[in-house]
Amino acid sequence: MSAIEQTFDPVDMFCRYLTSLGRADGTVDLYRNAITLTQRHLGGSLGAGTDLLAASGAELKRVYMLSDWAATLAPQTKITYGRFVATYLEWAAHDAELIEQAPTAALRGYLGQIKPGQQGLPTFLPYAELERLATQLWTTSFDPQRNVAIFWVMAGAGARLTETLRLHTDDLDLEDDVVRFIRHTKGGRERLVPLNPVVRRALKDWLRVRAHPSDVLFNAAWGGPYLAPRDVQKLLHRVASQLVDEQGRPMQRWLCHLHDNACKPKGPNNPDGCTRGHWRVHPHTLRHSFAVESLRSGACTLVELRDMLGHESIATTNIYANAVKDEAATTRFKRRWGRGGT
Repeated sequence: MSAIEQTFDPVDMFCRYLTSLGRADGTVDLYRNAITLTQRHLGGSLGAGTDLLAASGAELKRVYMLSDWAATLAPQTKITYGRFVATYLEWAAHDAELIEQAPTAALRGYLGQIKPGQQGLPTFLPYAELERLATQLWTTSFDPQRNVAIFWVMAGAGARLTETLRLHTDDLDLEDDVVRFIRHTKGGRERLVPLNPVVRRALKDWLRVRAHPSDVLFNAAWGGPYLAPRDVQKLLHRVASQLVDEQGRPMQRWLCHLHDNACKPKGPNNPDGCTRGHWRVHPHTLRHSFAVESLRSGACTLVELRDMLGHESIATTNIYANAVKDEAATTRFKRRWGRGGT
């Protein structure tokens, strides 16, 4: 079918559809980014204004296989972007009926032939660094009880940032020591996670001083009911930048395996900087730290960790098993993350 004369934005419509399925805001943004980039580079090869919904299967395959843009993508990124675009086109054909047929067979076939690079171990922090970050949050941040509780829900219960900020007070059961994640979870999967003593203490400290009547657990001091994820990211970045790690290096630093950590990140003062790395300390680092230390300590099995993290596949959780090499830490972390607690 030829390009459709549209009085609406089909990408916005698709993103609203994803949200209705319970996809997290961050996931929806990833879909939008993949679609936007593909559209842009499809236009670069076929001419400005080329409509992604009007592209043929061969054109889609070509932009992912032969374009200069595709050559800059890591294998797993190319697979992810291509699958997101294919999902969008299949939605456009089968659900929204914007096109007669989704031209995705050739693209999916090509993506299936790509061999992803070996997935490295996620960045995680030793427990001593987690404790120092929590102490620094307590002594240098506004509303410290709230910020430390947010920190430990991520670092001690393995929660994603958005899941943490969308918790309500009735999601906590401090008698049975569990927290229920039901809002903005990845894939809409509900889960119960046990609270270890560190997390429970931090939550009780916050609830003791919390004065706002909102049902939202970590309510904003002003403005809307929920804290903005970006504000938490900036706070964690600022606090980590004030500390050094166990080797005396800055705790917060830019990591990029492609450039052997010798590059600097892209930013207002460095427009040509690196976009392939990441900051060592960010909210998801705390989730990785929980996963690695829980397995390393023997506090849970891989299957139990999968359920606590809300992973759909055990293969996703298995990346943390590569970190379980130091069995000397077992006793120490079993006490810290153990099922019983004190």
